[in-house]
Amino acid sequence: MRPTAFLAATLVLPGALAAAEDHLIGIEERAQQIVAVVKASQAQKPGGQNIGYPWLALWHLRRGETEAGLAVLRGLLPAISPKNQGHPFLTFGLAHLWLHYGKLYDAALAARWRELTVTRSSFSYNLDPFPDNAPTSNLRMTGSTGWFLSTLGFGLAALPATYPPTDDPDRARFLHRALTKIGRTGMPEYASRPYGLVNTLPLLCLAEQTADPLMARKAAVVYEAYLATAAATWLQGHWPVASQRSYNDNLTQHATSGINALWLYFGGLPGDAHANGMAAAAMAYRPPREICAIANRRDKPHTSRMRASWVKGDDPDVLVDPTGLMQYSWFDRTYGVYSLLTAPGARLQENQVYGNGVMWLDPSGATSCLWVTVPTMDTNHTHGQPTTGVEYVQHEGALLLVAKPQSGWAFPWVKGNVPANHQAIIDDSAKDGRLYLAYPGALIAITAPNSFTWDPEVVIQLDRIPGERRRKAGDPPTDGFYRLKEGPLVVALDTLAPDRAQGTTPAERLAWFRGQVRERTRLTAADGTGTYRALNGRELQRTVGELPRVDGVVIDIPRRPFMDNPWMAQPYQQDPQAPCELTVSIDGKTRIYDLKDYVIRTHDGPARPTCLITAPSAGAVALRWTAGPGEPTGYVVRRATADGALTEVGTTTDTSWRDTAVRDGTTYRYAVAARNAGGTSPDSVTVATTPGPGIPANPQGLVATSGDGCVTLAWQASDGAKNYRLGRSLVPGGPYETIGTVTGTKAEDPNAANGTTRWYAVTAIGSGGESGFSDESQALPAPTSPTQAPTGITCERAERTIAGVVQSGYRVRYQPVPGALRHNLRLAAEEKGSYSIAAIDRSGGDGFITDAQVRKRSWLSVAAVNAGGSGPASPPMPLPLPPPGSSP
Repeated sequence: MRPTAFLAATLVLPGALAAAEDHLIGIEERAQQIVAVVKASQAQKPGGQNIGYPWLALWHLRRGETEAGLAVLRGLLPAISPKNQGHPFLTFGLAHLWLHYGKLYDAALAARWRELTVTRSSFSYNLDPFPDNAPTSNLRMTGSTGWFLSTLGFGLAALPATYPPTDDPDRARFLHRALTKIGRTGMPEYASRPYGLVNTLPLLCLAEQTADPLMARKAAVVYEAYLATAAATWLQGHWPVASQRSYNDNLTQHATSGINALWLYFGGLPGDAHANGMAAAAMAYRPPREICAIANRRDKPHTSRMRASWVKGDDPDVLVDPTGLMQYSWFDRTYGVYSLLTAPGARLQENQVYGNGVMWLDPSGATSCLWVTVPTMDTNHTHGQPTTGVEYVQHEGALLLVAKPQSGWAFPWVKGNVPANHQAIIDDSAKDGRLYLAYPGALIAITAPNSFTWDPEVVIQLDRIPGERRRKAGDPPTDGFYRLKEGPLVVALDTLAPDRAQGTTPAERLAWFRGQVRERTRLTAADGTGTYRALNGRELQRTVGELPRVDGVVIDIPRRPFMDNPWMAQPYQQDPQAPCELTVSIDGKTRIYDLKDYVIRTHDGPARPTCLITAPSAGAVALRWTAGPGEPTGYVVRRATADGALTEVGTTTDTSWRDTAVRDGTTYRYAVAARNAGGTSPDSVTVATTPGPGIPANPQGLVATSGDGCVTLAWQASDGAKNYRLGRSLVPGGPYETIGTVTGTKAEDPNAANGTTRWYAVTAIGSGGESGFSDESQALPAPTSPTQAPTGITCERAERTIAGVVQSGYRVRYQPVPGALRHNLRLAAEEKGSYSIAAIDRSGGDGFITDAQVRKRSWLSVAAVNAGGSGPASPPMPLPLPPPGSSP
């Protein structure tokens, strides 16, 4: 099979973006740098196993360097052991290679690749089904992609017969579902330093295969939409967003680690791990100018908000509703502050959340990430956080953490790291609980409610180790480790760009910054609650169990769109049958990613306005609307009567306009378009209205509240209204279908399917006619999680046989919870320790945990799960001891 021209029929590049464009020249120069690093590694270990080597072979073969590409494979294929954990990350790349270039393999290479592919253990690590295995999202993506491509290269009959399920033999069904989900609810492990791009890069392989054109088109559109969302949070080589996967304090803490694919596309400081960058470099895809421009547009501060991505361990068959999680990143020119905001009851991935801190530019490439958290109960993930009891609120460059110790917490204190490469420091921690730091890209203040001890000579602890490990004489500088153990568990971070401070040296600027922080900020705290008056004058408030507030106004996380920042917007919409678009607009060009039909549309000018609202009255119609991304400089108002054509009737630079050239009793239709130097956008949705006396004002204060299969609406009364018409839409801004008319100011939509976001608006009807629509309010109905825990749990030693393999372990029987889709069998090392999923049971009362899944954890509890989430866990019970000589 010949390589396809990637996205040839899908991505329509605006203008004539030829290979000579400057941004493409930069990408190819960085690609050459990545290739040089991987080639040097391969030359040093020609018989080694590295996930970058398949892509190095692809690089050569794509350029007609056949012998060089085959030489890489001759060194790689004999070194692969299917039982090695790294093998799953090799499989999809090698399957892609075989599919496109297998005809060039000699007999020995072809035989070796066939041998590896048809071996069951080649896929068992990432495709063995539940409940025997619980692969992470990156393993599901790499394994499913590798399997799908292998079925194209060898035929399904040649592959192991034990899986995948008979209803999805080539994994195409799973991959289609995954692509739909990624486009609408985010990339799995979005900013995971080790694994985020392993979820992502299989999309490039799927986009280049030709057996399933719809899948290729979906993968192409979803991959570029993912890049667009990443571009808005790119800081010249750093990626200041919350990560759901992180490990010990190693390179994954370093801000540039493992993200070379984004560096390849966007530039900045290179990272430390080149394997993922090698994959992106070898593939044919290159991003358009607009996305690269967003990644490098840092001329003024901006905020980017995004719904959080999938959570590790969740069953892909269950739609995970992340309405309670939101990525928040704020950028000045040289640094970014990021956090993961949570609504009460939202689910976090256990232990590995790397969610809150500051990243900044440091030309030396030194560690440039300061974070703050509460340690997990797990001993290996020092900068994760517990799933409950720790919450944040952020506004621009200020961040507030509050925590309330929970039962079983091993570390009931706040902790964080302070990179050692600071240019100046003022340590008031023992005096008044404040610490001030100057770095090349950021000034940072840490404020605690009480004094605390910070010792820069203490090495960050990786485990629960008695005492403290300190740097020895002659050791290189290392990150400091601070702990807040006394008083309420509350801490605030505040920041400023160095060039915004007074002074010429880092020490002078830091001294001025300290004075500003001491004079203008204030932290008050109690158990589980805190209020911080920030340097920017805003008041941040957070209480465990409540939504965050800024200046007393609730940050309504569940009603945020999927993505919004100055250059792009995407509503939150899970329903795969409903329209959903990501709109990207910059420099007078707009790209619209249609995530229902999977095409990309382009036009000159900014994005079109949304949420057009009309307010008719006697002899006039007032209009207002919401600007879309793309920095519009003005608007065109168009009007029509009856079925006539829309014609221009006015222009304005505001997002409102009043039309007084109308006749009472005549129905008019209005639309608005946005303008900038690039051109004029398409029209907004058209809205009809009739001016006249006695027409009530638009209803105000509409609130849509989600329930299980229903939405409750409430609004303020409009003077002169006799009744109200209820409108509903599957897209923001309408058009709205009428779902009922009521006389009061409350109503219910009882036919709102769970998992589908809807937008509601209300009009008021009086003796003189009908008002315009109210401001809209969105809602996402969702089932409630189970309210009871499984009962009657028993556990005994047992054996079972799977595909001829005898497994020893524990049979767990219980009374299932009605309505549950599955039950999670969870294990912990201690009775009050941190429980994580060991196995998932779909049988409804008869689960099995293998000895390999126990891993020295000896306490069991069971929880029911449905589409609304996980219910309460059963009381912990100890596992029975294994027979002598065995070691679970």
